[in-house]
Amino acid sequence: MRTSLKLLALFMFVSTLPIALLSTAVYKSNEKQIEEEIANQLKVIAEAHVARINEIQHKNLERLNGVTSRTQLRFSLEEYNTTQNQEELERIEHILRDALGSILDFEQMTLFDVEGKQLLTVHEQNDFSGAFVQHIHNNREKLLIQNTVDVFFDEIDRAHILLAGPLIRQDKTLGILTISVAANDLTNIVQTYAGLGKTGEVIIAVQNEDNVYLVGQRRFDDVPRRQILPKDRISPPLSRAIQGKSNIFTDVMDYRGVPVFASTQYVPGLQWGIVAKIDRKEALITLDDWKKFIATSIVFALAISWVLAWIAAQ
Repeated sequence: MRTSLKLLALFMFVSTLPIALLSTAVYKSNEKQIEEEIANQLKVIAEAHVARINEIQHKNLERLNGVTSRTQLRFSLEEYNTTQNQEELERIEHILRDALGSILDFEQMTLFDVEGKQLLTVHEQNDFSGAFVQHIHNNREKLLIQNTVDVFFDEIDRAHILLAGPLIRQDKTLGILTISVAANDLTNIVQTYAGLGKTGEVIIAVQNEDNVYLVGQRRFDDVPRRQILPKDRISPPLSRAIQGKSNIFTDVMDYRGVPVFASTQYVPGLQWGIVAKIDRKEALITLDDWKKFIATSIVFALAISWVLAWIAAQ
């Protein structure tokens, strides 16, 4: 009887081993294929968001040029710089108010001289002069020769786009114009989850010295707020993104401590990092069917083997 039991056990093991090995191999192959598909999908999504941000940047720079290229604006500023005539400053204010009213998402314009002194401000509601002055202080030398696009946050943590550039006439820099633009286009990007299922999201990060600022509300944050994170406390994907690296992560923890797939991209002109991610559990959910199939196949094979071995033992 003992010999029969040993033969039965041996027969069951030998008959189920090939099924288990084959099923495991098929499972691993499917897992690798799905991981590659998810990684490619996230890469495409991240690249699409970079392209969209570049479109927004290009559009805003064109609108900035549309204001700074106004002949009367530059002529009046040159005259004011020479004569300090307040009538010229009033003409400049009229031109800026006209430009502010003609573009719906323009919020404020502030004019500075070449030394960074604020000359005048026109705005619809909130006054963001403090943010503008800080931007001029930090970037004055660059702004005397080129346009820039940046992001700043107001006192209730709403993001705004900050455009700035020189006013030039006959190769002479006369001053610097700054424009605040509503950041609806950017926040809409963050809050778009097409192709990202129930757990995926896109995060836009802006590096500022030793901190990283997140633009827009993350999908699983409890309350809308700006996130300011020290660079040494951010996740590996976000760290790679703001370093200008394009990477794929197939198993890494996100800010919730949940394993995710992630793809990182970089917007060079703005020095912004982009992370597109989705939970591994959701991404690999189709593998659950394979696990059930493998378990069922092994149980079925064991049952058949046991029956056949018992018949043979009789």
